[in-house]
Order: sequence, then structure tokens, then C-alpha cells
Amino acid sequence: RRPDVNARDGIADVVMGRDQEQEKAREAGREDGIMVLCGTQAINIATLEHLQLSYPCVTTSLLNELRGGDMDGWNRDDIKTMRPDVYNARETDKLNYRYPGAGESYTDVMQRVRPFIIELERQRQSVVVISHLAVQRCLYAYFMGIPPADLPYLQLPHHTVYELEPGPFGCRERRISLFELDHLM
Repeated sequence: RRPDVNARDGIADVVMGRDQEQEKAREAGREDGIMVLCGTQAINIATLEHLQLSYPCVTTSLLNELRGGDMDGWNRDDIKTMRPDVYNARETDKLNYRYPGAGESYTDVMQRVRPFIIELERQRQSVVVISHLAVQRCLYAYFMGIPPADLPYLQLPHHTVYELEPGPFGCRERRISLFELDHLM
């Protein structure tokens, strides 16, 4: 483990490693590049900082986190303590529960990212997506063929790059922990 590497630096290292692989592909006559797509929230933009110096980057609100409505900015414990009715209703049906006050459900997020997924499927180049957990779960579930009912419960570790490579029988997955990058250096 390298304590001097933070998550943002790690993403840049992973993408640069992928870029080196693609440079070899270009030399072999296969032209493909890397595009970075990112949500518009502050934490997404901070992560994008290192990558935008070397790669084309596009921000879109389609990749923003599930909107919490009146509970936006509250953590799970706050909701459980101060709004047990909301907490219990969401625990009962995480897929379809929509937070009060213009909030979203996972079903809403799936609908929101649908045009983004269509665009991802058209890409011939590698795409790096920087987003929050709800969007990551939706994208991962779609490409890995996971039923929507299981989507809210997917365990996707933080500070990890998920490389999904489409193939004839689904996607091949490779997980790269950003804190275990010695093999890339």
C-alpha cells in the first residue's frame, strides 16, 4: 500500500496505464482513445482535475448522485434519527422509494442514466466514468446483467476502478484498487 497516493492521483495512474496500452494498440494500427465522463458535483470535478490535463473530458448532470430531496446532504444516521418514517420507508423498498421534496429513487436514476448508457454502448473508445455510488450501481448492474431489484444492494468498494470490457457473452470485469497501485508503477 502506498500512503502517498490519494484516490484522485490513483485514477490518473490507472488511466495513464490504460493509455499506454492504447498507445501500443495505435502502433499496431488499432486507433482508439480514452474519453472521461464525469458528474457535475464538486467531488466529481475534483477527481477530474488530474485527468483533464491529458484527456478529453465531458461533464454531465446525468452522472450526479441520487437526489435526496428534503434529506439532501443528510447522512444515513441523520435520516434514521430525525426522520425514522423516511428511513423505514426507504428500507422497505430501496429500489422504488423516492425521497420527499423532489428526491429520486433508484428507478428514477436508472431512467436518468438510460440515454447515457445508450451513448456508452456506441463508443468505440475506452470511457472513464466518474460518478457517485447510485449511478455506479446502475451502470454496473446494467452492463453486468444484474436484476434491478438487486441494484440498491450492490457492494461496490470505494476508491476502486471497475474496468468493464464488453464481449459476446457479457462484460469482463477487472477491479483495480486505487490504494494498491504498485503493480502499475
